Amino acid sequence: MKKILITGFEPFNNNKENPSMQILPLLEDEEVYTVVLPVSYHKVRDILEAKIKEIKPDYVISLGLAQMRLKISLELAAINYMYATIPDNMGVIEDGSLIKNKGPKAYFTTLPINTFIKELKDKGHNATLSTSAGSYVCNSTYYHLLDMANTYGYQALFIHLPLASNYSLEQQKEALKIIINNLK
Repeated sequence: MKKILITGFEPFNNNKENPSMQILPLLEDEEVYTVVLPVSYHKVRDILEAKIKEIKPDYVISLGLAQMRLKISLELAAINYMYATIPDNMGVIEDGSLIKNKGPKAYFTTLPINTFIKELKDKGHNATLSTSAGSYVCNSTYYHLLDMANTYGYQALFIHLPLASNYSLEQQKEALKIIINNLK
C-alpha cells in the first residue's frame, strides 16, 4: 500500500478561501494523508519535513492556488529563487533571495506529468504543463520537497489549482483522484 501525503495552503493575500486547503478533506483515505501549510517562506520546510518523517510517504503532492489560471497546472520544476511583490502571511517580502545557499538552481519532478496531463485531458479535465512553480511560497515549497526527496525516499509533484469559482472543487477532486490512482 503506497502512502501519499498531500499538502495545501491556508488563504493568503486577498483570498478568503484557498481551494488547495478546501480540497484536502475530500481526498483523505487510508492511504492519503493531508496537511495544511502556512503561506510562509521560512516556516514551510520544517513543517513539511516533520510531516514527512511522521508519515514516511512514497509520494508527496503539494497543491497551491493560481488564481488567474483556469486549468489545473502540473509543475515541472522548482527554482532556487524567492521573489514576490506581495508578502507571505508572516509579512515577509522576498526580493530575489536564494531558497538554499549553494543549492542547485532548479529541481525537476521525476513523475510522468505528461502522462498525467494526457489522462486528465482524455477524461475531460482542463489540465496543462507549467514549466515553473513561480517564485512565491508555492515554488519554495516545491523546491524544499524536491530537495528532501532523496533523503526521505519519495517522489514529489506540485499542482496549481484554479479558483473554485472557475473550476469547481468537485471537478478538482475528480482530477486529483485520477493522479492519485495512477500513483497507487
